[in-house]
Amino acid sequence: MKTQPMPVTIIHTTNTSTPEPPLDQAWTPLDKLRWHAGVVEARVGCDLGIRITENPTGTFGISVGNLNGCWNSGINPLTYDEAWTHLIAVQDGAGAAFLAVQPAIVSLRDVLAFSGRDWGNGRDLAWLWGIIHGWDDDSPEYSAMDEQARTHGWDDSEVARLRHLHGLFRQIG
Repeated sequence: MKTQPMPVTIIHTTNTSTPEPPLDQAWTPLDKLRWHAGVVEARVGCDLGIRITENPTGTFGISVGNLNGCWNSGINPLTYDEAWTHLIAVQDGAGAAFLAVQPAIVSLRDVLAFSGRDWGNGRDLAWLWGIIHGWDDDSPEYSAMDEQARTHGWDDSEVARLRHLHGLFRQIG
């Protein structure tokens, strides 16, 4: 059975950043790895789709990937120490990847935001805007998402998918 990371928050102070909850040495090895995976995702800032499997032999498997199965990377079997080290490498790699794409994300967001184009004029353009900027707003009287859905014939599942994609985009940018 694959288990998910433990929910962990990073508490930042002037001089330190501390995971909450702290690591409890009384936890099982699986729970310690779940905690470490939670720390990795909290430090990176998004759900990396980390899953940990405890094998009957006392070894572990770790997979990292999209929850929809679009991409996945796994390694198995690992000792506890190897699994811990692998999670550090996942954090380093994901952090470097996010830093590398930040200029592209900012540029893409700015090009759309400062363009004179009407991004709601055309199904494909509206979909791009929805992913990058989102159509939801805070106005209780008006919903741009509802208007775009009516205009472009998006059903409830398409609206939910667009909101999900926008949420993913916000995680990386």
